[in-house]
Amino acid sequence: MGQHAKATEWLKKLINDISVHSSPFYYIIVAHAYNHLAVAYIHQDERDKALECFCTALDIVSNSTSPDKMGTATLYSNIGAVYIKQKRISEALEMFEKSLEIHSRLVPSNHPSLASLHNSIATAYIFQDDYDDALEHYDKARQIQCSSLQSHHPDIAAVYYNIATVLLKKDDLLKALEMYNKSLEMRLKILPPDHLDIAASYTAVSLIEQIRGNYNEALKGFNQAHQIRVNDFKNYHVDIDVIYKNLAEAFRAEDGSFAILKQPSKLMEEALIQVKKAQDMLTAYQKVNFPKIMQDLMGIDLIKKQIEANVYPLP
Repeated sequence: MGQHAKATEWLKKLINDISVHSSPFYYIIVAHAYNHLAVAYIHQDERDKALECFCTALDIVSNSTSPDKMGTATLYSNIGAVYIKQKRISEALEMFEKSLEIHSRLVPSNHPSLASLHNSIATAYIFQDDYDDALEHYDKARQIQCSSLQSHHPDIAAVYYNIATVLLKKDDLLKALEMYNKSLEMRLKILPPDHLDIAASYTAVSLIEQIRGNYNEALKGFNQAHQIRVNDFKNYHVDIDVIYKNLAEAFRAEDGSFAILKQPSKLMEEALIQVKKAQDMLTAYQKVNFPKIMQDLMGIDLIKKQIEANVYPLP
């Protein structure tokens, strides 16, 4: 039995044992137990059960003779997070906004919990393709974090990255590139050089440089991301094939043809080397039976055929 399953059984027993008591003090303990039980269910991907437990905890706290306002706000946020996973976005937004309303009355205006809620609300708006409102809430999160955290903090780097991603969805390439670069610069200063967030930033910057036709810059960034990814070989990353695909694409000219370049055969050779590396790594990972491996191998094989036929499409 896994650790989360054991926790589930223990929490169920605890709830049964203390539910017989009528004291308000015990009701609060039961509410906390239901909250922890919900978290255990989330780790087991039992979202419906998690939601039921969060709602039970919320009902207990809301009907207590001494309501725990902060606890209520936290439960609203937790319920919203489950709704996000269930793609019930409007309901998630309602929960996050209720949580934000309560938090705003209880904590200072620059409290990190407010930034977290603005991030959650922004995420919900992205699911609704409402990028302007998403940007508004990400910017509120950024302002709070900049006033309450150290000037170089992972959370600030993350919100710059998120802002850039929304700007990219709005096709504002230059502003997106600016934000991605800010995130990258910050991450390079505060994170270990092999951190996967740095790889993500390199990839994001390089994708925009590729779109803008700056292939040398794109190739440099993709290579830096690639080095970090392959050094973390103990974990399979579902986007490793994308890194190789990007490396291959970066050897192409703007019109998608190797033929007009000074050294087409050399560039094609470099692109195919990246594809071969992708095939080798994905084949090695077949041993762990990762469910996406075969799909990735088929995709890489198609990339190889397209490059060899000189018809590999630009994004």
